[in-house]
Order: sequence, then structure tokens, then C-alpha cells
Amino acid sequence: MTRRAILHIGMHKTGSSSIQETLARVPLQGAVYLLPETPNHSAVLSQAFEVDKDLRKLFHPMTPEVSQPARATLRRKLTAACAAPDVDTVIISGERLSVMSSDALQLLKADLDTLFDEIVVIGYVRPVAGMMASSFQQVLKHGHAQFEAGLKTPRYRFRFEKFDDIFGRDQVWLYLFDRKLLKDGDAVVDFAARIGRTIDVADVVQTNESLSLEGTALLYAHRKFVAGESAKRTNFVARDAQLIELCRTLGHGKFAFNGAALEAGIQKNAADFRWVCDRIGASFDDFCKVNGGGVGSEDDLFAVLERPETQAELRKALGLSPDGPGLPARDLAFALEQLRDA
Repeated sequence: MTRRAILHIGMHKTGSSSIQETLARVPLQGAVYLLPETPNHSAVLSQAFEVDKDLRKLFHPMTPEVSQPARATLRRKLTAACAAPDVDTVIISGERLSVMSSDALQLLKADLDTLFDEIVVIGYVRPVAGMMASSFQQVLKHGHAQFEAGLKTPRYRFRFEKFDDIFGRDQVWLYLFDRKLLKDGDAVVDFAARIGRTIDVADVVQTNESLSLEGTALLYAHRKFVAGESAKRTNFVARDAQLIELCRTLGHGKFAFNGAALEAGIQKNAADFRWVCDRIGASFDDFCKVNGGGVGSEDDLFAVLERPETQAELRKALGLSPDGPGLPARDLAFALEQLRDA
């Protein structure tokens, strides 16, 4: 029996959480999902293999050196998974794999090579506009609110080329993340099919961590006007999670950047975008396409909060009187903070 390891490397915001949560719960014939009790393996893998001091400082400030116990534990888990009867495939999934150092990936590969006959790396590549919108929301969730600084351009070659170099290009399967191209329009069903397995759409665990346009605007206002003081309060992390969840329930508009906001980044990083387009066989123009509308500035986000329909929804959600003059972004941000403290 040929034993195969599948490394799912994201990228972020391509259905990874749904893939992880589903595979941790739904059995696949002949396959084992590693550590189902910890569906996202990013932290475990980084803890065990990351040797880059800057990356360890960022992700593991309390453990400045590679954790040999963590690496040994992971190896025991992998060995046990391989020993399971009638299992030829072990699945490992973590979006952070794509930003781990080459040295860390070499260590991971060295351990996997002793247990498996084949290693296949699978990643989904999200186009520029969608990736930048999702990255902006992630920055907000981490407490920051600087519009221009939040316009982070994806670094595709940095993320993916090292896998070609370490695992071999033929063993690195990269796919354009486009729901029209996914099997049944679903990332989980598509991933299962890529590894020769079948999952029914009804069994997929749907996870949606994105924010609407209105939720993004409100969270941005909170981060700009309140977050500094808010972070000093007790039980900040738990309360902040509640705040983000509330923002996630608001509004129905799609958050996206307009062409003016994205143009400079696309021009500056055109060589990187062309590299990944060549790698996955995608059209450069389609990959960098920007749809009409969208926001281009902080003022645009605040203008969303000033819309009458948005004001009405926010007043209700924040427990404010339905009557009265329109509330500016600053007042809405403090009302959100007060609701969290209630």
C-alpha cells in the first residue's frame, strides 16, 4: 500500500476553515484527518518546526526555540495515523504553512519522508481583489485601523514557490479559488475530489468569518475611535470576540475595494501576480480584475454608516432609540463599546 500525506496549505480565505472543520468530523474512506480535536494545524506545525526567529517571535513569543516535545508528539500522531488499518492517506491542514520559512518546511518534509511514500501539497489561490479585502478585515479583527496600511498586497510567489522548490513542482497542486470552478461550487467538496474522496454537500460544515460592508465599516470605526482604550480593560480578548461576532451579524452589503484603492498595488506587484497566474494557468487580467463600486478611503467607510438604512439597523442592534438625528461614526463606535460592556 502506498502511503500518502496531503498537506493543505490554504491560502487564507479560500474555504480553509470549512475544509478543516468538515474533515475533522466527517470520515473519509481510507483517509485520516490528523488531530481532529485541533482542526487547524497551523499552530501545531509552526510550534514543532518553525526555526526562523522572527516568525517564532511573532507566533510563539513564549517559546523562542523549536519545541522538540511538540515535534515528537506530532511524529507519534503521524505514526499512529499511518498504522491505522486500511488507511493510505493522512491529511494535514494549516493556512500558516504558506508563510512558514523554507527551513521549517524542510524539517517537516524530512519527518514526513520517513513515514510516507508520497507527499502532495494542495493550495487554493485567491485573486487579488478578494484577497486584499479579506486581509483588510483580518487586520481590523486584530485591532488596527489605518486604511492605507490595511491595503496589504498578497505575496503569492513568497507563499508558494518554496513548496515547488522543496516538494517538487509536480507534487504541488495549486488551483484558482473561484466558486464557479469548484466542484459543486464548494471548497470542501472540491478538495475531497482532488484527493480521490467524496463528501456530500449536506455534510459540509459551513464557516463564514467574513464581514459585510456595514459590519466592516462599524468595526473600522471602533478600531479608530475606541480600540486603544478598550484594549486596557479586563477580559478584553473574550469581549472583543463578542464584538466582532456582533459586527458579523450586521448588514448585507459586500465589502470590496474600488479600482482606485487597488491600482497602485497591482501595478507595483504586477511581476508577482504574473508569476502566480503562469503557475496556475490563470488570466492576468481576470486575476487582477476589480469589480465596479467598492470603497476607496476611510471616508467611504464612514459614509456607509451614515446611510439611513444602515443607521436604522445599527440603532436597533446597538439598543439605541429608533428616533433622533443621524449618528456619526465616532458615536456609533462608542455605542458598540458600551453594548459590549453591558
